[in-house]
Amino acid sequence: MTAYIRFFILAFILAMTSLSLIQPISAFPTRSTTVEQKGMTTVESPAPWISGWNLKGQADNLSHLLKLRSQQDINGVYVILCATWEASCAETLQFIQRQRGHLESESIDVIAIFTEDIQPKELQQWLDQKRISSSSHFDVIIDRYHRSAIRTGAYEERLEMVPATKGLSSPTDDEDQVKARTPKQERVKRLRLPLGLVLSTDGTVLSIVTQSGADLIKHITQVIRYSGG
Repeated sequence: MTAYIRFFILAFILAMTSLSLIQPISAFPTRSTTVEQKGMTTVESPAPWISGWNLKGQADNLSHLLKLRSQQDINGVYVILCATWEASCAETLQFIQRQRGHLESESIDVIAIFTEDIQPKELQQWLDQKRISSSSHFDVIIDRYHRSAIRTGAYEERLEMVPATKGLSSPTDDEDQVKARTPKQERVKRLRLPLGLVLSTDGTVLSIVTQSGADLIKHITQVIRYSGG
């Protein structure tokens, strides 16, 4: 093998490696999307009550975690509602994981709310597989009853085509039977995740992020910095 061919192969491998590293980030839109209100959650109002279990299987809640941080000179918290079955949640959490050093330098912590019925051990295995590490600056709450999703408006209603029921129509079918076999649109509620809340440590909602963008970390830090956190 000539030196030229070896150089070409090495250059190709490096290019593919670089592409794989930036692909999750490039999948995000340039700017994050924010709203003033979502569900029962409104900017400049107290955060909704969110409770569940931590990775040790112990009961915990968002208010308690915020109170601990207010005693530790933490400036603010980014709360992200997510679920293991949603691929974009894993991508966003991995993106945040890579940027956690910057968040910690700004004294900003992360709290992930998993709105699904999952056991702590199973969730820990998922986090390990995704190389997302919990720490004193990254807490987890498992909300098995989806109350956090309801209070933050993560459930969204939209029109979807509902498949027709099985069976072939026949001349003897009445009008109702024919309609039952006809595809139609129905309003269906689906969880749209991830959903983010930028909070001060006193529990005030500073921003509601409905779509994470490449500027997510910048958005979080600026919102908390300008709030006086």
